Formats: sequence, structure tokens, C-alpha cells
Amino acid sequence: LKCNCECATKIVKFYAELFQQELTTEKCECCKDGVCLIDGQKQIWELTSIIRYIGQKGHCQCYFKRDLNQQSGVDSGLHWANILHKQIAMLYKLVSAEGATIFHSGFAKTFMQETMKNIDSIEHKLSSQTFLVNNRISIADFYMAFVCSCATSLIDKAEAEKYINIVRYIKTIGAMFPSFAPVAEIKFADAPFQLKAFKVEKPKEEKQKEEKKQKEEDDEDKPKEEKKAIKYTWTFDINAWKRHYKNLDWDNGEDWQPYFWEHFKPEEMSLWVIDYKEPQSFKEDWKTKNLVSILLQRLRGQKADQNSFGNFLVTKNDNEENFNILGVFVMPGKEVMEEYTETSGTQSFNFRRIDDFDKPEVKKFIKLNWDWSEDEDMIYQGKNYGKCSDGNGETFV
Repeated sequence: LKCNCECATKIVKFYAELFQQELTTEKCECCKDGVCLIDGQKQIWELTSIIRYIGQKGHCQCYFKRDLNQQSGVDSGLHWANILHKQIAMLYKLVSAEGATIFHSGFAKTFMQETMKNIDSIEHKLSSQTFLVNNRISIADFYMAFVCSCATSLIDKAEAEKYINIVRYIKTIGAMFPSFAPVAEIKFADAPFQLKAFKVEKPKEEKQKEEKKQKEEDDEDKPKEEKKAIKYTWTFDINAWKRHYKNLDWDNGEDWQPYFWEHFKPEEMSLWVIDYKEPQSFKEDWKTKNLVSILLQRLRGQKADQNSFGNFLVTKNDNEENFNILGVFVMPGKEVMEEYTETSGTQSFNFRRIDDFDKPEVKKFIKLNWDWSEDEDMIYQGKNYGKCSDGNGETFV
């Protein structure tokens, strides 16, 4: 047997003696946590496989003379014992100096709880039966009883009475097989198992992440300073224009154009066409309208509404299946306002400055947009955006 684990070596030695097999042991050089049984040309890895192999060589009737259903029960018992064995080994690693630099104390606490649940499950099962499978001892019982004896070292003496069935189980097998008693000694702990025998320092990276998270939470709790609108040097009275536009007598056909073009100063302001880059996915007008509302809400958060004006309309070309988003906006200066470029979502839109605003067809295009036209297509530089769809859109004032 090649093995570096004292516990695994101990239990395999017992099985070899039980089934009258000769066994020598040495350290496993190739694998720190590995266990390998070498029998001539055969190599058997993993503890439960080794136990079954030794039992088969020893003509173990308590496994191989059972029906398939009972054999699967024995296999499950071996697997269960192996899981608990690894859990116990991990718990001792967690409180080691090595474990302190690897594992978080929260993980250790959760792992301890899961291990105790497993032990409690075994206690419950043994409350209604003597052995694991059909009240008949099997090769799984020796391994499970051995692991249960190891588990007692995790349990405080004051809690020992809760595990009377596990104690009875270990003692019964020890009485039936005297050579097993020294292998599986019951040693309850003098005090509760301590997950942190010393101060555990968290890894540096994890500590930095927690400090960053705490700082972000502290920043969120601080009252945020309200963003102030940027001051632009232009003489156009944007607020007077907005009041004029909002108070138009639309029902009687009052026109906004005379006022706007009289006050429009191309040397200090600009007009822009804003449309969505990839509108092919816009199959429903209400979803498209929601996107418009979200974008304008973000722009208001950036105070963009204080120095600009425009309409964002949901439009539909009769020759296309999808809807579109079309905006015509007026802004100070000759570049897109900083409030727009810094707003999340505007990167999905094209911004084109209207330098040919004095052309009749371009003025008509602007008028159709600002009139929310549902009767005539809006066309700019050969692109037909269609008509306003059922009045869906929003004025940015």
C-alpha cells in the first residue's frame, strides 16, 4: 500500500488483516493525498475501491454474496463513509496554519455545519437499524464505524448523549471483531471544536475587495451633490422658445416656424438629427417608446434639458417592418453637448448636424418632426424615416 495518510493506512491494514491478506506499506511519492494498492501488475486507486478489492480477494460474503440491490446499498455506504472521512480531514485542515491562509472563516463555519448534518444523518439512520444494509454487517460498516469514531473528536462531551446510536454501532462492531476495537476508538472532545484556533488573516486580495466594497457602500450613503447645468454662451432664449412651443394653439393650426426661425442664430447654435443606429429589432412601438422615455430621463439627470430642445418620435416607414427613433434637436454651439455624450445609451444613436437647414425640404423635415406628423413621411438626405406612429414620442423640454 502506498499512502501518506495515517488514517487511510490504518483502516486498509484492518481490512487486510480481516481478510487474511498480506500487506506492506510505504509513502506515496507521486501524489500527496493519494492512496494506491499495488498487487502484482494491478494498481487500485481510491480508498473505497481498495476496500472492495481486498474484500473480493478475501471472498467476502458480506458483499459479494448479496443481491444487486443490497450490493448497491453497500456501495452507497462506502461512498457515504468516504464523504464524511474527507469532510473531517478538511475541517482539521481549515484550522491548520496552511488553511488559515487559504480559507475564509465564513466558509469554515458553513463547512462545519454541513459536516455535522452528515453526522446527524448517520445517527438518525442507525436509530432504526443495527447496520447500514439489511441489519447484516458488510464491508461498508467497518469503514463507516471507523469514520464515526474519528467524528467523535469533533463532538463535545456535553453533546455525546445525542449520538448514542453511533456509539452503540462502533462498540457492537468492536465486540464482534476484537481487532477492530483499537482501530475505532471513541474519543469525544473535552471542549467544542474550535474553527479558529488562532487569528485568521484574510488574503490580501480579498481584504482589498472588501475594503473597496465598504467604500462604495459608504459613498452611496453620503448625500450626492446635485449635478449643475453647464453654462453656455448663447443669446438664444431657450426657455422663452419652450414656452412658446408648449403654448401653441395646435387645434387652430398655429405655426411655430416664424418665431423659431426669427430667433435662430446659426453662428451660436446648431440643429441635429438623432436616430438609432440599428433599429431592426424594434418590432413593437410601445417597447420603442419605452427606450425613448428611458433615454430622455437619463438626459434630464445630466441637466441636458436646460440648454436644449427637441422631439424624439417613434416613426414607421410603410416599406419596413421595424420602427425607428427619430429626433430633431437644437443645441448651443457647433458640437454635440457634453451632457449628451456623457449619458449612457446615447452611444447607440447617430448624431448628424443639420448644416443645410435653409433648404426648403430640410425645413419641411424639421417641421414634420416638431409637428408630430402622422400623415406625411419624414425624409432627410434620402433617408425615409416614415411617419410618427400613433402619436408615440416625447418632447424634450
